[in-house]
Amino acid sequence: MNILLTGASGQIGSELINTCPGSIHLVPFDKDSLNISDYEKVLEIVNTYKPDVVINSAAYTSVELAETEEQLAFQVNKNGVSNLALACAANNIRLIHYSTDYIFDGKKTSPYTIQDKPNPINIYGQSKLEGEREALKINRDKVLIIRTSWIYSKYGNNFVTTMLRLMKNKGQINVIKDQYGTPTWARSVANITWEFVSNPETNGIFHFCDEGSTNWFEFAMAIQEEAIKFNMIEHPAKIIPIESKEYHSKVKRPSYSVLDCEKTWELINAKPDNWRIALGKMMTDYNL
Repeated sequence: MNILLTGASGQIGSELINTCPGSIHLVPFDKDSLNISDYEKVLEIVNTYKPDVVINSAAYTSVELAETEEQLAFQVNKNGVSNLALACAANNIRLIHYSTDYIFDGKKTSPYTIQDKPNPINIYGQSKLEGEREALKINRDKVLIIRTSWIYSKYGNNFVTTMLRLMKNKGQINVIKDQYGTPTWARSVANITWEFVSNPETNGIFHFCDEGSTNWFEFAMAIQEEAIKFNMIEHPAKIIPIESKEYHSKVKRPSYSVLDCEKTWELINAKPDNWRIALGKMMTDYNL
C-alpha cells in the first residue's frame, strides 16, 4: 500500500515514520517540501504519486500565536485540509486527518463524545473545527478524522520538552492546575493510525487519546519524576500549582477537554496505556 504523509517532521508525522509497517510504502513530505495551503502543489503531488491513502499530520498548532496569526492558522488548518480533501476526492483517495479536543468549550464535566456539539473558544480550535467540516463536506465517504489531545513526544516543542527545559534552567515553575485533559504520546496516535489504515472501510470521526485524565500541574509533576529517574536534571524544580486566571495569557483554553474514546477502543478491541505509563515509555525512549 502506498501512503503519502504530510507534516512529516512534526510530532505525529515523526512517529508515523518510526512505526511504519513493512507492508507500507510511505512517502513523507514536510512543510518545506509540501505546503498544504498551496492547492496547485497539493494536486500536483497527489496526481504524481497517486497514493492509496493520504495522512495529513500537517497543522498550525500554536494555540497562543493563533490569536494574532488568525489568517495563517485558518490558511493551514482549514484551507490546507480543504485542498487535500479536494485532491483526494478527485483521485478517489482516502484521507486520514487529525483534529483536537480544543474544538470543545470545556463546559462539560464528563468526557466529550463524538455526538457532543463543538463550540471552540479560541482561534486554534475554530480553525481545526473548520478543517474537519471542510474535509467531511468534500469527501465524507472517504475521510477519517482522529480527534486527540495534549500531544507530546521527544520531537519539537510540546509540554514535555518545555517542562524539561524549564526544570533544567529554573528553580521554580508555575503550572496551571484547573485545566483537565488527557496527555497523549504521539506514538500512541501513530499506532492507532496504522490500525485505521488496515480498516479501509472505517471512516468518519473518532476520538483517540491515551487512557485516563489529569491536569497540567499533575502532568508536570509526573514529568519531573521521570526526569529525576533518568538523571536528566540535577535538582528538582519547585512546581507551583496556579489557577488559569493567574496565568497571563491572551487565549482562552477549555477547563475540561477529556475525550470519550470508547468507540475507538471497541473498534480496535484494546485500550491504550494509561497516560502515566505512556509517559514513562516515552521518557525511556527519549533516553535511549
